[in-house]
Amino acid sequence: MQKLMVLEAYAKYDTGAKTHKQTVITTLIKNFGDGLLSSILMDGTEHTFCREIATELQDEMMANWKGRKISAKHVTKELSSSNGHLFSVDMKTLARYKQVLKEE
Repeated sequence: MQKLMVLEAYAKYDTGAKTHKQTVITTLIKNFGDGLLSSILMDGTEHTFCREIATELQDEMMANWKGRKISAKHVTKELSSSNGHLFSVDMKTLARYKQVLKEE
C-alpha cells in the first residue's frame, strides 16, 4: 500500500528517525490524527505487500494509546465518522485495541 509507505517516509524525513518506530508513529499521529491513521494502518494489515510494516506501526500506535491512557470508549468516539457510525475498518481497530487493553 503506497499510502503507508509514503506516510512512513514522511515521518522519517520529518523526525530524522531511521529505525525508531515510536518517533515515527508519534509524528504520524500528530500530523494525520488517530482516526485517519488507524484506518490506513488497519487497511494496510490486510494487504500482503505492506502487512509487516502496517502491523508494526499499528502495534506502536496501540502502545501509544495505551501509554496515553486512552480508553476504548474514547477510541470508539475518535473513530466514529461525523454521523456517529463506525466503518468496518474502525470496528477492527477498536476490537484490536480492546484486546491490547485486556492483555494488561
